[in-house]
Amino acid sequence: MSNVNPIPLEQGTEASSPDLNWNYAPEITKLLNLAVVHIKESMHVGDDSVDALTDSFTHMARNIKSIQKSIEELPDSVNSELNQDIADKCDSLNEQVHNAIIAFQFYDRLIQKLTHVNDSMDNMSNLIIDKSRLVNPIEWTALQNKIRSSYTMESERMMFDALMRGASVEEAMEQAEQVDGVNGQTGDIELF
Repeated sequence: MSNVNPIPLEQGTEASSPDLNWNYAPEITKLLNLAVVHIKESMHVGDDSVDALTDSFTHMARNIKSIQKSIEELPDSVNSELNQDIADKCDSLNEQVHNAIIAFQFYDRLIQKLTHVNDSMDNMSNLIIDKSRLVNPIEWTALQNKIRSSYTMESERMMFDALMRGASVEEAMEQAEQVDGVNGQTGDIELF
């Protein structure tokens, strides 16, 4: 048994004083909603940070172009070795800016996946709380179809299908990685 004392639950949760007819569905939906709130808040904070970084990199890219143009406009009599050094550093900075843009595209992909998770949990929460829908297999099938149809990448659909067939999380991830590898998507950016 755990030595941790439980924190008293505030009113609003039925788990603190269940009766013989206690229904766990509202408690599940509350916890699902809590997860949704955390994910949405994290996405919002991440978006703000990425927006600031995007602005910074856009400003840097403009400055690099301006420096490169200034170097090209210098007369040949000006120290060409120094000009070449500055031009090389500008090229290096351009490459770093390009790599940062690729990282932002990975962030977009992450946000897309987290949005799918949010939507799925929100839809599942709505299904669970409605007693007439909770026990209806047609409703569960409709939810599963809705979730699967929201995926844009083949690897996501493969992972979903594997999990619905009863595969473990690890097996589903392995299958999705194999699909990405066959399609040449491992490490690549998919723009959307």
